[in-house]
Amino acid sequence: SIPYIYTQKSTSNFNIVTKATMHWDANRQEAIEKGNLIHIALSKISIKSDIEDAISSLLENGDIILEDIPFLENKLKQIIDHPKLTPYFKDNLTIYNEKELLTPEGKLFIPDRLIIEDNSLTIIDYKTGTKNDQHKLQLQKYAKVLEEMNYKIKNMILIYINETITPIFI
Repeated sequence: SIPYIYTQKSTSNFNIVTKATMHWDANRQEAIEKGNLIHIALSKISIKSDIEDAISSLLENGDIILEDIPFLENKLKQIIDHPKLTPYFKDNLTIYNEKELLTPEGKLFIPDRLIIEDNSLTIIDYKTGTKNDQHKLQLQKYAKVLEEMNYKIKNMILIYINETITPIFI
């Protein structure tokens, strides 16, 4: 409960905020929302031909509006068509998007994309924003858990999705 406090409107010493995002920079908020949309769309994509269905799903769920489609479609194609990334979106791969990994200690990890090919595994994690050493540590934690499950790690890839697409192989 809030005790009764009387102040004049012009000198009020407290505010009630209904949404934290009201204090965020508008450009930052837009970047976060676009990053989240790209991430959601990528979770629905195994191969390039899934782009259209992923976008349709986002549109049907009300996650995007028609005006968002060109940006999103372009960004998804930039990722999938990137020369260093096309091998990870081929038809003949076993792909797990957003699969939960539970450690014996009860910790939960959710890599963005796991690709199994020839008894080895590639881990991909998508990031928007600036590069951060914590992102590498996160991938290394995923790799450790998967190695404990007797998987051989072939590649670990961070994909930074900003104005340009920057894959970093760890």
